[in-house]
Amino acid sequence: MNNYLRNTLIATAVAFLAAAVAACGSNDHVRTPPAPVFLRFATINEWQQYGPGANPLDFDYYIKSERLPKDFPYIATNETGYGGVLLAVALTGQPVAMDLSCPVENSQTIRVRVDKKSHHAVCPKCGSRYFVFENYGRAVSGPAAEKELELRRYNVIPTDDTPLHGYVVN
Repeated sequence: MNNYLRNTLIATAVAFLAAAVAACGSNDHVRTPPAPVFLRFATINEWQQYGPGANPLDFDYYIKSERLPKDFPYIATNETGYGGVLLAVALTGQPVAMDLSCPVENSQTIRVRVDKKSHHAVCPKCGSRYFVFENYGRAVSGPAAEKELELRRYNVIPTDDTPLHGYVVN
């Protein structure tokens, strides 16, 4: 009985290890290196003043090193990811955030820009196009779509559960 139990445990452990290794290899859709992100909009008033807007398809770029947007009151604890943060209002009305760095180019200075006609984020170098306002950061076309890459997503969390809440991006 002890051998049976030992062999069962070993087989189970091997199966879990194999599943973990396989999962790591198949979840490689984000190549942008992790980098600190922290933007705080303490109240709805701050969100309306410094956020991307209140309507679906509104967006703005947050790049601390370049002080963008110009009127955002950056403080020492603010961080804007690897290439900067694209903060947008999805078609659902919910705020979404993703890194501006194209995962194909994987550079802090090659940043996607939102095409206001197609509403896709577009890499100026490789031409990859990404969903911004739906399917948050998934590639639409170009080398990123061929490689199944997507923009790194960040969390946008309400500061509390009152109607006048702000948001924290991290």
